Amino acid sequence: MSGQRSVARHWAGAVGLLFLSPLAGASELSWSGPAECNESEQLSFQVERALGAPLATTGNVHLQVHVERVEPDARALLRITGAAPDATAGATPTPREERHTPVKERLLVAPNCATLVDTLAVAITLAVEAALPPPARPPVASVSPEGSSVTAPRFPPAAADLAPSGELEARGAQLLPSVSAHAMADAGSLPKPALGFALGAQLGGARWQLQLLGTLWLEQRALLQPSSVAGAGADLQLATAALLGCANPLGSNAQPWSLGLCAGWEMGRLHGDGRGVTRPRPASALWLAPSLNLSLAWQVPATLLRLVARVGAALPLDRNEFVLERLGTVYQPASLSARASLGVDIAFE
Repeated sequence: MSGQRSVARHWAGAVGLLFLSPLAGASELSWSGPAECNESEQLSFQVERALGAPLATTGNVHLQVHVERVEPDARALLRITGAAPDATAGATPTPREERHTPVKERLLVAPNCATLVDTLAVAITLAVEAALPPPARPPVASVSPEGSSVTAPRFPPAAADLAPSGELEARGAQLLPSVSAHAMADAGSLPKPALGFALGAQLGGARWQLQLLGTLWLEQRALLQPSSVAGAGADLQLATAALLGCANPLGSNAQPWSLGLCAGWEMGRLHGDGRGVTRPRPASALWLAPSLNLSLAWQVPATLLRLVARVGAALPLDRNEFVLERLGTVYQPASLSARASLGVDIAFE
């Protein structure tokens, strides 16, 4: 009977050691948040790759990540619970000591969920490394003037190292230049629906931009109706330059999808050459028009390219008539011109 009790005590001790051994030097990571930002496996992979070992066998830190929101910026609350390493011994802290370990909380902000995971990986890696006992951290050796080797102490990371969110916010506030190219469509500026192309340059941040856009519309022929002279008319062409101020009312421009509202001023030249008459004469008119447009943009993943679709309108202030002498009016612009475009923006960092 005493032999059976000895075997039972032996197995009870082995089972107790099995359940207590992970607590002696194991770190735990938990994740909570919305389904569209469920990146717990990716976060664990990045942390373990940086540590060079599984998280469950490294340090003694309890880490909780809670993603509070994803739009317009991804935000996560990181709670770090863990005992400070004992410099004199690698003993495991008692349960009473673990209950009184300090808790640190950091709020991390990033433009999107993927960047937020990268930031969390850096903060968690630093926290786990800081909780390792001194023998587990490799010393940094330097050479003294006498040629002897001196080991420089390694200090725990500063609080600023655990909260790089300020750097991410500052990056989002930078003014970045970009260029664009667009295929244009118009109805109302010329006699028939017109096609054109535009080149532009932009400067702005995540929530607003200033744009300069130059557009050339393809030439069209307008015939005098009715006319006693067959084929009498004019070839008309429009070229404009627009200065636009744009804002993103529903969120940051750094998101994959963004909506923009632009208002500005067009200035250009409407030119016509007479055709089908004995004395054709050229004529030009100044084009002035306020404009308003709405844009929808998609950021191509892992690139600096954005696809942009726009719809809008321009209101010509001076609707000059093009007249063939003693024959009649060839063309007069409409009171409202409808616009649409599809193009690509290329940003520079």
